[in-house]
Amino acid sequence: MIVLAGVGTAALSAALVPQAASLVTAHQETASIPELDPLAQRSVMYAADGSVMAVLKAEENRKPVTLAEIPQPVIDTVLAVEDAEFYQHRGVNARSLIRALLANVSAGGVTQGGSTITQQVVKNALLTPKRDANRKLKEAIY
Repeated sequence: MIVLAGVGTAALSAALVPQAASLVTAHQETASIPELDPLAQRSVMYAADGSVMAVLKAEENRKPVTLAEIPQPVIDTVLAVEDAEFYQHRGVNARSLIRALLANVSAGGVTQGGSTITQQVVKNALLTPKRDANRKLKEAIY
């Protein structure tokens, strides 16, 4: 049992040590929070009388809405699926990250994520999709 624990510790260390240098300097690359680019959305052309003449769709047919316009059951569902503790943390959920790390190490690959909604926004809007500890740290810093 002790040998197995030692092997597990060695394997975990071998997986994490290469990331150490980039973790130490990651904070230097995220000094300020940039503005998010606006999402592509549809354009509506109106006639002189105010009637809609045409709707020109971008790659996605988006229409901005305020949070108040989204039904509460939709908000509750998204939070339950994506980030159940959204209102209890400040952008990073350490328990979810540890759960995902342990599951992924145990499986020998990525089987689940531990990112919060905030981290997902940072990853998708500001960072690269590269999966490593350096990017996770940058998500937390933003």
